[in-house]
Amino acid sequence: QDLGTLGGNDALAYLLNQRGQVAGMSYTNTTPNATTGVPTQDPFLWENGKMVDLGTLGGTLGSPSSINNRGQVTGESNLAGDQTSGPFLWDRGVLTNLGGLGGSYGAGNWINDRGDVVGYSGTAGDAAYHGFLYHQGAMTDLGTLAGDSYSSALAINAVGQIVGNSVSSQY
Repeated sequence: QDLGTLGGNDALAYLLNQRGQVAGMSYTNTTPNATTGVPTQDPFLWENGKMVDLGTLGGTLGSPSSINNRGQVTGESNLAGDQTSGPFLWDRGVLTNLGGLGGSYGAGNWINDRGDVVGYSGTAGDAAYHGFLYHQGAMTDLGTLAGDSYSSALAINAVGQIVGNSVSSQY
């Protein structure tokens, strides 16, 4: 089934939940942006035969990385000016910037059915990146294993157990 686009010439659907909701990203036009070199790309949620534009955090690039069975979506979006990015949570029409751990970039990697988001964020001065848990409006730095500088939280289950990675050097 052709899901359509948000106004551009291409869309990519790659997330699906148990309710049949689909999430992905779509160009909203065909004009390349000066800062990114590609047309504006927004995340979308498709349900009941309609594609809903989730918007961005002010920039011209956004993409989802996970959808839960409540229809909540998390991912990454550029901020205004397209020089920084951050993790977002979209919930029933409201796009929320989850903030970060002091750096200029980050992304939400997974969302469980309770609405808990895990991902990664740059630390102060972008010296490293750490995995985070976003729970009930607060972001917690998950740190790293002993001797490591970088980590990323990749998934969280229904009871709050988190899996990810911790490494000594950036890759």
